[in-house]
Amino acid sequence: MEFPTLKTGRLILRQARAADLSRLVDYANSYEVASMLSGMAHPFTQEDGNSFIHRGNTNDPEKVVLWVIDDGSGLIGSTWMKLDGETGWVGFWIGKPHWGKGHMSEALQAALSYAFDERGISRFSAGVFHDNPASFRVLEKLGFSQTGENLIPSKGRGGTMVPHILMELPKAAFLCSTSQAKEIA
Repeated sequence: MEFPTLKTGRLILRQARAADLSRLVDYANSYEVASMLSGMAHPFTQEDGNSFIHRGNTNDPEKVVLWVIDDGSGLIGSTWMKLDGETGWVGFWIGKPHWGKGHMSEALQAALSYAFDERGISRFSAGVFHDNPASFRVLEKLGFSQTGENLIPSKGRGGTMVPHILMELPKAAFLCSTSQAKEIA
């Protein structure tokens, strides 16, 4: 399967490139970013960045898609999804200079639309740390609802167990939330 490149009004979701390394390390090495993810180390080194790029380019896109979010200036963040039959898991992060600009909502809407429309996914799961209200709002805006809570380790916090909110998004809820957003705009 060919890697799916997606375009929105302001963004391109594309495969990672070696040229992304410097900005990737710069943005991902922020404690404010890494501490909100379960699998991102802090400090985030060039070796971590090379591994991230390699993984993004060698995953089987039938099962895992790792997109770089590019606003035309280069990498500003990333979103990824794991796909298994009709279900999927989505994760994301964005560099601190790009917070609060709506880029992540726009990127996730494109990625979820792709998965629901092109890949036959019927339900997505996601998770967000309890102390990350901005990411919770992004997911909620797209139609995700809370289904539970647990504790998971955060590499960015040195393996500390962190309260984690579990969320789900059925396709019908996504279609409803995105049609309402279009009506408001």
